[in-house]
Amino acid sequence: MNKELFNKIKSYLEKQKPVKVEFGPHHKGCDVMICKKDYSSDYDFFDHKYADWWYEDNGLEEMLQDNDAYADTIMVEFKLDPKNITANVTLCFSDNSIFGEWDKHSKSEIITPLVVSTLKKHLNISDDEFNDEVIEFDIEFNDEVFDVFEIYYGYNQKIGLSKVEKETLKKEILSIIKDWTGPFWGINAEYNNCHIIINKGEEVFNCTDVVVYNFKIESEE
Repeated sequence: MNKELFNKIKSYLEKQKPVKVEFGPHHKGCDVMICKKDYSSDYDFFDHKYADWWYEDNGLEEMLQDNDAYADTIMVEFKLDPKNITANVTLCFSDNSIFGEWDKHSKSEIITPLVVSTLKKHLNISDDEFNDEVIEFDIEFNDEVFDVFEIYYGYNQKIGLSKVEKETLKKEILSIIKDWTGPFWGINAEYNNCHIIINKGEEVFNCTDVVVYNFKIESEE
């Protein structure tokens, strides 16, 4: 890393100031995004130097390429431990990425006989009246936990599942989605988790790999 940038980051960390930056790679280069309030009068300096760090020899882009690691967004937070600087790098790589086309998982994959029978019971309608094409889901699954789990029949008719029913259906759907992944194919990651989400009105899931690396940062001589 450029010595001037390295020393400036270190001075911020020694004062216990947060030092964060986000990179957004795209086909024509890479955007740099930083929060102005974190850097105040040094904003222009960091904005320029972070861009240099991305492209320079042994810079962030090269460190990631060495691990075959690519992403839509890359968030970096620097840490001082105790005198060395470490870059905690979090990558998010979605199957909706601009960098390729990947097969996506359909909501039909989780419309199981158990889901159908549970909805029929609540709706009290016959097989002839029931239409599984209008089943909607609001699901958010992250770190092996459902942060959001709701089922609708039609866009506005939320199914009032009991606690037992909800836990039973969570278990059923977990057995299907637990091995789903996004498109990340890199190596040597310290953490890799797939964030799975579908919103009401959507036909396919979004699967985003969230991947973490920690790189020791050294200053140029």
